[in-house]
Amino acid sequence: MRSGIQVHAAFAKSNNFPFSDLEKLLELTAVSIASDIVPITGENRILAYYGLKQLNSNPSLGLKGIIDICGLTGKEITISDIVFKIGPRINASGRMMNGKEAVELLLSKDSASAREKSESINQYNEERRELDKKITDEANAVIDEVENMDDRKAIVVYNPGWHKGVIGIVASRLTEKYYRPAVVLTKSSELITGSARSVTGFDIYKAIESCRDLLENFGGRYLRRRAFPSGGEPRGIHRAFLEDRIRGDHTGADDPADRYRRYLGFERDQPEVRERPKEDESVRAGQPKARILFAWRKGLRHQ
Repeated sequence: MRSGIQVHAAFAKSNNFPFSDLEKLLELTAVSIASDIVPITGENRILAYYGLKQLNSNPSLGLKGIIDICGLTGKEITISDIVFKIGPRINASGRMMNGKEAVELLLSKDSASAREKSESINQYNEERRELDKKITDEANAVIDEVENMDDRKAIVVYNPGWHKGVIGIVASRLTEKYYRPAVVLTKSSELITGSARSVTGFDIYKAIESCRDLLENFGGRYLRRRAFPSGGEPRGIHRAFLEDRIRGDHTGADDPADRYRRYLGFERDQPEVRERPKEDESVRAGQPKARILFAWRKGLRHQ
């Protein structure tokens, strides 16, 4: 941890950059660490801690604008607030339009401009939430029509009208609901573009890489391929991903609820097992929100 901080100090010195100016960026560092859901340990823990202190005591005009629009003025801002309130609003600008407006907000030099841009990206976030729900509902409706869904190793859904800025969120929701790898595809210009999410124990990048003969390019969680001459659905990647590549490579990733059931000695159809956040638990820098596992047998009231 100490060596990491020393690297930052050495970087500032070698580039004639006052270290005091780097300190001003701690709030943005904390926002980045929390929004990217990276482990808040080691050096990240220190940076997040001091970034939160700055965010609470003397935020920049841009972040102050977001804090106000989130209803967090006068409250102690936590990592949870960044994850669920501040971060999504900054991201919404890039998802719905482009990231330029969010950058301009974070660089604002006057409060009037910061307030105007904060209201704008807050509106983007509202639109993003509505689209997220709409597309998720549509994707679930498509899945409901699939025969033998319980036997499928993965989910691939496509609609040329879906907004590409939210398909990653939708893929995450499908993975959470069905607990299997999910790929959500849409059409953008002359390309079919998509976003993929996976489950613990399955390397989705490797699976997508095995379909590279069908793709223009891919990387991270995203993939792109040429649109089809007839304007039809991307059957090739449906078939390859679902039947050929996944069937042979799937590791049999285990649903966490099933692991909890086995640990507690329950059969799959016997109890209901849920994991719920403890809402009144504040989040300290570097500490994930406490989670409590509730398990109860059918017929017993949940307390």
